[in-house]
Amino acid sequence: MGVIDSLKGMFALLLLQAGWCYQKKQALGFIYALSVFYKYQQTNFFQKVKVIYDSSFNTNPYCSGVLLGITVSSPKISENYFIGLQHLYGSLGDEFFWRTLRPILLMLASIFPFCKYLITNEINLSYFYIISPAIFLIPFVTITQYTRYYWFFKATRVGNKAAISLANFLRKPLPLLYQIKAFISGILLILILCILLFGFSLSIVSLKNILGLLFIITALLFSLLRIFNKYEMSSYILIIGLLIFLIIKLL
Repeated sequence: MGVIDSLKGMFALLLLQAGWCYQKKQALGFIYALSVFYKYQQTNFFQKVKVIYDSSFNTNPYCSGVLLGITVSSPKISENYFIGLQHLYGSLGDEFFWRTLRPILLMLASIFPFCKYLITNEINLSYFYIISPAIFLIPFVTITQYTRYYWFFKATRVGNKAAISLANFLRKPLPLLYQIKAFISGILLILILCILLFGFSLSIVSLKNILGLLFIITALLFSLLRIFNKYEMSSYILIIGLLIFLIIKLL
């Protein structure tokens, strides 16, 4: 594939959901992206289009790159295999991006502006307007577009092998991300509770005490994660997160 065609394919993937409809879902957008590479696969292009259209193509948009790469690199695609990959990445992708990564970054972006409040008992609105959006957008855009395009190019080189690689990339971090989400949820909940009960009027302990306390809690957290890599640990980590701001407020 030429550089220009690859760039066209990358931009076409961004328009995957532009033609979304209830009957065929993302099929039109995916066929449009595939059509960029028509001259490389004229003999089997319409067989692939038929499989895509008949399957009512629908998956997580950030996982569409690997499917496009596999479709372009394979001489012929099996309808059952193609549908199976859609469902696999639809469930794994939604779990990783929508229900785990996005809430974690959103909560971090909500908590970060209050770091200065913990130290100086002041609120800096510029943190809300500038830094908070960046905390969410930069990591989210980086991870999602990396997933979309890295595995697209990898699939064009190694074909179906990229399917397993992407599935492992999405699956392996999930237990740890569940625990991190529970931990950050606890911090955010107690922060909201403190704001509702006390406002921003009470004094905060010294920076030295805060750093010492956070160091102990962080060490305990990672020790637990190291020893117990299980879903049920999320409950205990949630409790630790809930206690952080409450302890700081009461000291």
